[in-house]
Amino acid sequence: TKVRAVDAVGATDENTAVTVYDFQVSLPTITALAGASLRVPIFVDRDVSALGIYSLQYSLLFNGAYVTEARSLHSGLVRVWDASQIVANPTSGKITVAAGGSQTLGSGSSELHVLELALSPAVPYGTDIPLTLSGFLCNEGLPWAQVASGLIRVRNTVDVPPGGLRGFALEPAAPNPVRAATR
Repeated sequence: TKVRAVDAVGATDENTAVTVYDFQVSLPTITALAGASLRVPIFVDRDVSALGIYSLQYSLLFNGAYVTEARSLHSGLVRVWDASQIVANPTSGKITVAAGGSQTLGSGSSELHVLELALSPAVPYGTDIPLTLSGFLCNEGLPWAQVASGLIRVRNTVDVPPGGLRGFALEPAAPNPVRAATR
């Protein structure tokens, strides 16, 4: 039997199977300086407390020439578990995280987990480093998460935002010196 699915923006798909995700995990776009240490949160798009998540594992893929260190922080919803284990070899361009505990993930935060990455001081300004979540798995299979990757944009402090620099400033008073009125 063919199934016809229509999403929220009106795109349609006819198929013999439809995958329904229970929630979405996503990485942000972060702007940083070369050589910086970054806090990289993994977000969830809804309250996951009713999903009964006791464990999770995933890999984060990146350019190993640009990321020199990686570590898991005891932060976000996973902080209810004793520890997060991280297998890291940043120069390989991949870290793997596994965490679990006797409690399910709670609610109250959109941050699922937080990683800390250190960038090489040699990253050229203007470089975009893709961050890709791979193999995201909860409870060895269920619930299912839709995954959205992120990006680190390496910029310097003199970069001008798109559309040019905008600002508000006051000119010096005229006439100067002032007696009765000025503009």
